[in-house]
Amino acid sequence: MMETSNDNIELSQTGLSQDYKALYQDACAIIEQARKQAYHAINVSLTLRNWLLGERIAKDELDGAERAKYGKRVIATLAQDLTAQYGKGFDKSTLYRYLLFYRLFPEKVDAVRPQFT
Repeated sequence: MMETSNDNIELSQTGLSQDYKALYQDACAIIEQARKQAYHAINVSLTLRNWLLGERIAKDELDGAERAKYGKRVIATLAQDLTAQYGKGFDKSTLYRYLLFYRLFPEKVDAVRPQFT
């Protein structure tokens, strides 16, 4: 449980019993546990999102010198459009990192994917 400045509640001034202090401490513990679970769920979701974006970009990318320019143009345009739609976090360098993430771990997401389908 996270220590808070309210852990030293003056029970005599409020007229509340020790039961209240236990209630307060339990409420804090519940809130902190929920926060930890939410942060974990967010991290898993963002990791999955990044991997899936990398996978999708990889599927669109075609080999060959002629297609290299096409791939760069597509990622640049995708970065512009995603940034316009969703804000920061989808620039070209970030999309290339997602692509690299997918290429480095092409099968890692299978352990997580069933939780999010």
